[in-house]
Amino acid sequence: RAKPQQSPERPKPRRPRPQWDNTVSDMGRYRSTAAEQLRRKLMTQSVHKQEASQEVQAKLAMLREDIGPGVSELRRMKKEAERLDAARALRPCSTRFKPPPRRGGEAAGEPPGPSPGGPA
Repeated sequence: RAKPQQSPERPKPRRPRPQWDNTVSDMGRYRSTAAEQLRRKLMTQSVHKQEASQEVQAKLAMLREDIGPGVSELRRMKKEAERLDAARALRPCSTRFKPPPRRGGEAAGEPPGPSPGGPA
């Protein structure tokens, strides 16, 4: 079935839009009131914020009172780590992971491969 041919129509010319003017619409009616702004701000805050703040303050107070034992524990742990590092440094290395010996030229600082003065 063939479509009936439509006559080419010209698009209607558009009227230019008038310049924006504040008198056209009152945008102030969409502005939030101070009470609405406060309500939205309070909705974004966690309901557990006060409780979490009190827990943090209590932990800080305990740390302030208990600072001596905490510092001595840290010092003990640091000394233990230093002792272990020193023991590892004194322990002989395993031969299983030693790199292969270098060739003569590489050990002297020359790049591997043919020597620069040799045949090309």
